[in-house]
Amino acid sequence: MDGQLGKEKNRKRSAICFIAALVLMASFGCQSWLNRKKKDDNSQFLKETKRIKQMLASPDRPRLIGEVSGITGIEILRYDAYGLVTELPGTGGKVKPSTQRDLILEEMRVREVESPESVLDAPWTALVKVSAYSFPGGLENESVDLLVENSLECDATDLTGGMLLPAKLRQMAVVGGKVRTGNNKGTAQGEIIVLPTSYTKKEKEPLKGIVIGGGKIYEPHPVGLVLYPDYKHVMVVKAIEASLNKRFYFQDQAKQKGMAAGRNDSRISIATIPKYRWDPSHFASVILATGFQESEEERSERLQGCLALLKDRTTVRRAAAELEALGTPEAIDALRQGLSSIEAEVRFYSAYSLAYLDSKDAVQTLVELSRNEPAFRPLCLIGLAINECQESRSALESLLQDQEPELRFGAFWAIRQRDEYDALVQGEKLNERAHLVQVPSGQPLIAVSLQDRQEIVHFGNSA
Repeated sequence: MDGQLGKEKNRKRSAICFIAALVLMASFGCQSWLNRKKKDDNSQFLKETKRIKQMLASPDRPRLIGEVSGITGIEILRYDAYGLVTELPGTGGKVKPSTQRDLILEEMRVREVESPESVLDAPWTALVKVSAYSFPGGLENESVDLLVENSLECDATDLTGGMLLPAKLRQMAVVGGKVRTGNNKGTAQGEIIVLPTSYTKKEKEPLKGIVIGGGKIYEPHPVGLVLYPDYKHVMVVKAIEASLNKRFYFQDQAKQKGMAAGRNDSRISIATIPKYRWDPSHFASVILATGFQESEEERSERLQGCLALLKDRTTVRRAAAELEALGTPEAIDALRQGLSSIEAEVRFYSAYSLAYLDSKDAVQTLVELSRNEPAFRPLCLIGLAINECQESRSALESLLQDQEPELRFGAFWAIRQRDEYDALVQGEKLNERAHLVQVPSGQPLIAVSLQDRQEIVHFGNSA
C-alpha cells in the first residue's frame, strides 16, 4: 500500500516538473521574441533618427513649418438639435410621424414632461431644428448665437414670440434614412427673434429665427499641426515647438505661456493667441510660414527673399506672413516698404501684418483702405482692433464720424474688441435683454445689432 502511494506521488511530482519545464521554456521563448521585437523597433528608430538628423543638417532642408506639417482644427464645426418651442400665440402646429418626432418625444420623456404627445401637437408649440457653429480658436463653454428653423415635419406657421426650451447640441448625420447623433457638445435655449424685413432687406421668413447668445459650446476648438509622414519624428516636433514658443507667447493667469506643445511624434497642439482669434485663417498662415531650426544667416537670406515677394500682388500674402512670423526689427522694416506700393493688395497685407506686430505705421494705411476698398474693410477693422498702439484707438474713434454707416458701426465694434470696458462703448440697459449706447457724432445714425446681444447704437447728439 505504501509503495503504491509512493509511486503515485512520484508520478504527480514528475508531471509537475514537466509542466514547470514547459512553462519555463515558453517564457524563455516569449522573452526571446520580445527582445527581438524591441531590438527591431530600436533599430528602426535609430535609422529614422539618423535620417532626420541628416535631413535637418542638409542645406536643402525644409525651412518653414508648412513644408513639413499641415494645420488641423481650422474647419468650422456645426452642431444641431431638435428642440421644442413654446409660448406661441396659436401659430404652432402638429408634428407628422417621423424620426424627428421620435427624437423629441424621447427627450421630453427623459425630462418627464406630462402628456408629451399632447404637448408636442398643441397650437402653442412647434418642433424646430437648431444649429450652432464652433469656430477655430473657440473657447471652452463659449456662448454662441443660434439659428432656428421650423421642422419640415411640423405644421407651424410663425415662430415669432416663441421660447426655445433647453435642447442638446450634437453633430448629426443622416445614414440610411435615419438621423444619427454624436455625443452632447452643448446646450441651446432662449427667446426666438424672427428678423424683420427692415433688418434683413428681404421678405420676412416667419419660420426662421435666431436666439442671441442662446447656445453654449462645452469644448474648446483648438488648432494644431500634424507632421507629414516623411517628417514624423520627435526631433522635428521638438524643433517646431521650440521655434513657435520662442516667437509666440501670451499671458495666461499672470503667467507667460508658449503657444505650442508636442503631443507625440507627429502632433503639436496650438493655443490660440487672443489677438489672432478674429482671423483664424491668418493665424494658420503665420504658423505655417514660421521657420524652424534656422541660423541667423539662414533667416537673413529668407528675409531678403521675402522682400522680393512682397512687391508682387500675387505673392505678397505669403511674404507678409513670413515677415510677420519673423517679427524682427528687420522684418518690420521690410513690411514698411510695402506700405508705399501702388497695389492695394500689397499695401493691405503689409499693413495687416504690421498691425499684428503692434506697429503704428500700419494705422494710416488700414484707415485709408477701410474707406476706399470695401473688400478689405472687415480685415482692416480687425487690424485696427488688435493693434495695441494708441494711434490705432484714436483712428477708430475718428472713424465713428465717417459718412459710411457700415464703417462707423464697424469702428464701434472694433473699439469694443480692443476693450469691452472702454467708456465709449458702454451703454445702459433698456430691459433684461436690450442695451442702448449713445455715441457722440455730428452724423446722425441709428444702428441695430443682433449679434452676441440685442443692442441699439445711437450716433448723434444725446440731447
